[in-house]
Parts: sequence; structure tokens; C-alpha cells
Amino acid sequence: MAAKRVVGLILVSALRASWWALVILLPLLGVWLGSSIAAYLNGPRWLAFAAGVLLFPVGPWVWERLAERRRARREKARADLRGKERILTRGDRWVLRTLALNALFLTVLAAWYPTQAFAALATRGDWFVEGSSGDFADGVRSFKLVAADGLEFLYDAAHDNPFRVGEEEGQFVEDPEAGQQLGSATPISSSSAAPEPDPQPSPAPSASGAPTPSPAPEPQPRPETTRQPRSREYPFPRTLHPLVNSIPASEEQSVQAVGNYIRAHEPDPFMRVKALHDYVADRIAYDGPSYVAGEYPPWDAPTVLRTRLAVCAGYAKLLEALGKVTGDKILYVTGDARVGNSPPSGNGHAWNVAQIEGAWYLLDPTWDSGSLSGATFKKQYSTDYLFAPPQVMGITHFPDDSKWQLRSPKISRAEFLDQPVLRPWFFNNRLTLLTPKRAQVTVRQRFGARIENPLGRFFLAYATPKRGGPEVQCDVSSGKEVDVSCQLPPGEYRVGLYVGIQQYNATYSSAAEFQVFSN
Repeated sequence: MAAKRVVGLILVSALRASWWALVILLPLLGVWLGSSIAAYLNGPRWLAFAAGVLLFPVGPWVWERLAERRRARREKARADLRGKERILTRGDRWVLRTLALNALFLTVLAAWYPTQAFAALATRGDWFVEGSSGDFADGVRSFKLVAADGLEFLYDAAHDNPFRVGEEEGQFVEDPEAGQQLGSATPISSSSAAPEPDPQPSPAPSASGAPTPSPAPEPQPRPETTRQPRSREYPFPRTLHPLVNSIPASEEQSVQAVGNYIRAHEPDPFMRVKALHDYVADRIAYDGPSYVAGEYPPWDAPTVLRTRLAVCAGYAKLLEALGKVTGDKILYVTGDARVGNSPPSGNGHAWNVAQIEGAWYLLDPTWDSGSLSGATFKKQYSTDYLFAPPQVMGITHFPDDSKWQLRSPKISRAEFLDQPVLRPWFFNNRLTLLTPKRAQVTVRQRFGARIENPLGRFFLAYATPKRGGPEVQCDVSSGKEVDVSCQLPPGEYRVGLYVGIQQYNATYSSAAEFQVFSN
């Protein structure tokens, strides 16, 4: 009997300890989520802490006092209630009130900011160790990703990708094998600035007194290569496939005619898919006004070919349709993409995967067609997203179906959002970002970045205020390790890094972007 009493006492004590742990942890969780959202939206973090104090101990104490007064009035009115023993102790009631208030707070917070709550934890859940290193900081960063994964269902429920069109052929492909790395290209000359995606990018600025440099990509080491011949190199030179320039106008009257012409004149499967990609990227203009208005034009392949206008879905659908004519398996993929002025969580997007010689490759004809500034499209052909390695494509593209990451191990959406936004041009020049390691940062009127630069490339950096105003040119050092420093008045900025091979008389192409809050 005594043993049972001891066991019962231990169980009750453990239960009470668990309750009190919840009393402490739940308010802390609310403060953490609230302050992370505040950091993500550049709002006042003190408000989250004030809410935490209100939720514990102020809120439960006020609730208890009001309940005691109400009970006293009832006891005064009813004699049978006087002296009656209460089931719950004062401590029990505090626990329950604290849990109820904080659960309500977290529910309202998550319901009010469903997408932001997920993105905030993924990108700014470690705001209080920003700039720190060590085991504690690393542990916080790992935990925030796990916590964010737990809220991804909120993001999925609230986030609508307008380019998702229901059942797609790609969903029936099981365990696609990524194509092996294409051979490393020798430096290639290109006068084009790096292309921008759907989310309203900014063109690369020119250096004062020095025209902009031509990119000469020298790729970053990619996944191991086992099969690809060296004649196929990533990135391809920014030169259209000859068939795109030579196809007669009479053969461009239908999707079937275009596909038949390319199939008849290009036997190599890699170069044939390149020809299809190049045709779509060259012939179709991005419909900027429709994109900005959120009223997208039809994106079926015949309409896109006839009007020569589309948003991303139209590019991807036309490429898919051409592949069916040529006998090349090219599929339509949807997901989120982030760059330029898009929110850190990204915008809905569509691109393609192609199966060549049994393996799968990523390609995005929209981002290889040109750039969008506001509602204005600037045609500028590129090959940055033609057969891009999964690790490079995965910086800016996150597919709805994780198998189209074509990488192992796969990354979570939280890990995707936590990455800094780096372009293929960054990797093609063998650069390594040392700091910052995130896409969004908060600074005290000075933004700094450090880049490892083994090839001795040249840099420009500009900070563009989100709400308008003069652009800020940042100080940039030279050498094998480059330091970028931007003095920024309070506000929100997009800081763009541009890289060139020559210092003068050339074009600097976009390599990296950061969202910066200066306080």
C-alpha cells in the first residue's frame, strides 16, 4: 500500500512538473514566434515581448483575480457554497489559465499570419543569435528549421500557386534520376546581364565611368560526373541554337510545325532540347502588364505561340508541347521561385524538367528569356537555367513535388527559404559567400558581406530603397576575399551584388541579392 502511495505521489509530481513546464514554455514559444514575425516584417520586437508578459504572468493573474471576485459574490449570495472545498488549487488554475491564453494567442497569430509565421521561423527564428557562431547558435538554427517544418501546413493551406493546373504527367514519374554534371565550360563571353524571373527584377547597374563587363562563366564544382561527354558543358555559351535563327516563318504556324522542323534537323537529344528551350526563350515575350495586374493570359501552347506573349506557365507549357512533337520527354513543373523584389518566401512559378538519355535535367525558359522591371520586359537571352545543376537551381526554385529537386538529400522548404539568394553567375565564377548566410538581415545602418573570390573577379554593389529614393552605391574591396560595405539610412533595401571579369569597359552581371532592414 505504501509503495502504491509513493508511485502515485511520483506520478502526480511528474504531472505537476509537466504542467508547470508548459506554463513556462508556451509563453516563450509565443514570444519566439511573435518576435520572429516582427523581425521578418521589420516590426517592433518589443511588442512581442510585451505580449509575452501579458500572457504570463499578467493575464493569468488578472483572470484569477476576476474569478475570485466572482466566486466571492456567489458565496455571499448562496450559503451552500461557503467553505466548500475547491477541486483545483490556485496553482492548477494558473496553469490552466496560462495554457488557455497562450494557446489562443498562438492560434490567432498563426491564423493571422499563416505564410509569414512559417517563413518567419524559417528565416528569422534565430534573430537573437544573428552574427553569432558556436554550438548554441548552431543548435538554435537547427531547431528553428525543425520548428518551421511543423508550421509548413499553414503555409501550404494559405499559399496558392496560380500556375498549378491539377494533374500533371510528372506526378506519375517515380524516383527520377538526376542527369550527371555537364562538363565544365571554359570562360565564355556574354554581354548580357543576368536574367530576372517573374518577381520584378532589377537590371544590373553600370559602374560609374566604366561600362558593364561580359560574364565569362567558370562553373563551381558540381555533383560528380560519370556519363556526360565533355562536349556538353554548363553553362552553354549564350548563343541561340542555329535552328532558331534559320527556321522559316512558314514552319512557325503551329506547335506541330515547329516541333517537326526541329526534330528533322537536330538528331542530338541534348542539342534538340536546347533548340526547343532556345526557341521558346527567344520567340516569347514576357507579359509584364498581365503579371503585375495578376490577370494572367491563356497559357495553352497554341495561344502562346500565336500571341508570342506569356507568363511563366505559358513558356513552360509551350516547351512541354514542343517536346511531345519531337519525342523528347519534357514535363511541366510548378513551385515557388524567389529573387529580386519577390517576398523572401517566393512567388508561384512554373518551369520544366527534361529526360535525356534516361536521366533528368532542369531548365527554365522564362528566366532565360530576359528581365522584367516593373511591368516592362527586356528581352535578353541566357543559358543560366538550361540544364542547371540541382544545387544551383535549388537556390531559387522549390518544386511542389520534392522529387523534382533532383538532389539527394532533398532540402525542406524551410531550408530553401533560409538560403541566401545566389544566381548561377555567382557559382559560375567559383565564388563562395562567407557572410551573411541568409537572404534577409537586420543591421544598424551598415550592411556588410564577405565573399571568397579565388578568380579575382570584380564587384559592384548597390542598395535600392524599397519605398523609393536614391540608390546607394556600396564600398567594395578587391582581391581574393572581397568585403562589401553599405552605409544605409533607416529603411528597407534590396542589396544587389554584380560581378564582372574585367574592371572596365564591360558588363557586370547580377550574382546575389539580399533583403536588408536598416534600423
